[in-house]
Amino acid sequence: MTYLKFEVIGHLQEHFTDRETTILQMAILNIAAVTNVLIFETGIMLNPPDEGAIGITLSCEWEVERAKEKEFCEAFICKINTFFQMSNLNLHMDLVNNRYIS
Repeated sequence: MTYLKFEVIGHLQEHFTDRETTILQMAILNIAAVTNVLIFETGIMLNPPDEGAIGITLSCEWEVERAKEKEFCEAFICKINTFFQMSNLNLHMDLVNNRYIS
């Protein structure tokens, strides 16, 4: 099983309302779904992060090839960070955990 966890850095300083946090989470989910289809071309589980964090956790039942994982991470982080820049948000997405569970 492959597990990738991405979190937004800097969101604690921004003081978002619940509605704004939900909108950010939905944007992240949609960008992750599109990136998943383009890179992995198959279904993958997308979950919200731990309580109080903004981001996304991806998991799949198989072990992802390292090249595909790297391609996904780079594309997803680039898309999200571009979204933040274009939205004038002082935020940054980063991979905080990746692991393989057998």
